[in-house]
Amino acid sequence: AFTAMKVAIERLNEVRIPPQPFTGYGSGIEAYRFSGNGFVLDVIWSVDGTQRQINLPSSMFIAAYTRDGNSITPISSGSNVVLNVGFENIYLKRKP
Repeated sequence: AFTAMKVAIERLNEVRIPPQPFTGYGSGIEAYRFSGNGFVLDVIWSVDGTQRQINLPSSMFIAAYTRDGNSITPISSGSNVVLNVGFENIYLKRKP
């Protein structure tokens, strides 16, 4: 729990608060968007714990992190990247 809180503080220090709900990742996924300087940070998780996937254009992807701060390498799929999302939130840093 301490590591997760530390990572949340580190990630959120880069952005402006308050966040806005973001519904662009589809059903079963909850996300909140924080605005940064030239990027947005989405905090994303599956509402029911079911493993789900989100897709976005590769050109929009900057970085992704687990709840504990480990880097996530997305899966390439054509001109998109795919990220798995489960019960534990991920942080997605992307272009707006």
